[in-house]
Amino acid sequence: MDALNNIKLMDKSKLLQIFDYLNERLKENQLQLEITIYDGSIMTMVYDNRPATKDIDCVFS
Repeated sequence: MDALNNIKLMDKSKLLQIFDYLNERLKENQLQLEITIYDGSIMTMVYDNRPATKDIDCVFS
């Protein structure tokens, strides 16, 4: 449970860095993934509604 207390905030730059990393790993393995992002992550990345978020809520297939 302590690990959850050490979560750092992710700003727009960090979120984009995470998704870029994921995209590169998928390309290396010739895989495709569809991700739908919700809540704080989308508000931070797209709408600039909040400066940062603690997590990435998403559904992938």
